[in-house]
Amino acid sequence: MIMIRNEVQRHSLSLQVVAMLGRYLDEEQLAAGDPIPPTRELAERFGVSVPVVREAIAELAGQGRLTRTQGRATVSRLPNAVDLEGMFRSRMRREADAVLQFHDYRRLLEVGAARLAAARATADDVAIMRQRLTAWRGLPQDSPELLEADIALHRAIAEAARNDLVLMSMDAVAALLYDARVVGWRGWVNAGKTIDHIADAHAAIIDAIEAGDPELAEREMQRHLDQAGFGLHAELDE
Repeated sequence: MIMIRNEVQRHSLSLQVVAMLGRYLDEEQLAAGDPIPPTRELAERFGVSVPVVREAIAELAGQGRLTRTQGRATVSRLPNAVDLEGMFRSRMRREADAVLQFHDYRRLLEVGAARLAAARATADDVAIMRQRLTAWRGLPQDSPELLEADIALHRAIAEAARNDLVLMSMDAVAALLYDARVVGWRGWVNAGKTIDHIADAHAAIIDAIEAGDPELAEREMQRHLDQAGFGLHAELDE
């Protein structure tokens, strides 16, 4: 019983140090690659043992906030899209309706991105969107590259939103949304729909962004994602 209680206390203490060390990283505004103080110094700073600090460092390394290298100082690291993707994938692996949940998340993310893009996009941003739409239109309807080009077009919209968190979230779910796109596209085609409807929806989104009309961009993205939702449900309800 004493051993169990000690383990619980130690675990709780290490979680407290995780929080304290996380705040330290934020307050010091350490850039990626900046070293953190030695373990013993951190133990003295936080009033805990060295093993507890090591546990906290291991936890933060697992979260993508620190990088540990054998024989070198532990350094700060900024979490990126790969870390976020891993979190999403781990969580949604347990959900039976993961594809539909990702589509809901995509709707929230991309509708907001379109609205921001309409307020912030430059002429160069719009030119890139139109170039990617042209490339997308030129691909065969049954081409695997069609979905990759679709992702690239939507990423251009996210880039124009000028928000790092939006872009990181888009990159994080890109691989996960690829599966949803495959299912949705199959359902769309099997329902007798054509690529022209989707091309027109893409063009309408870009037109709204170019016009600098956030409300219209939001509505057009909603309309386009309704198409994706139709395809998903058409396939999943089979």
